[in-house]
Amino acid sequence: MNKRVAWLMVSCLMVTALLLVSCAPAAVEEEEQEVVTEEEVIESQTRRVALGDFSYAYADYLEEMGVHRPRMIGPNLRYP
Repeated sequence: MNKRVAWLMVSCLMVTALLLVSCAPAAVEEEEQEVVTEEEVIESQTRRVALGDFSYAYADYLEEMGVHRPRMIGPNLRYP
């Protein structure tokens, strides 16, 4: 009998805690989002990072080191 009363009290306490937490008003913080232009991104990064040619740069590095690399031909790199 004591176990049932204890379980009932704990269960009611848990339900009450969940209801209080779920019904609490949400804290809303509005932050101004800074708009970054494309020129600022390219200015702060190298061309290979900003325009996505890092894989091409890494492939060139592997070729200079004499390590096998896949032939990379894509929209960002044009072979003559």
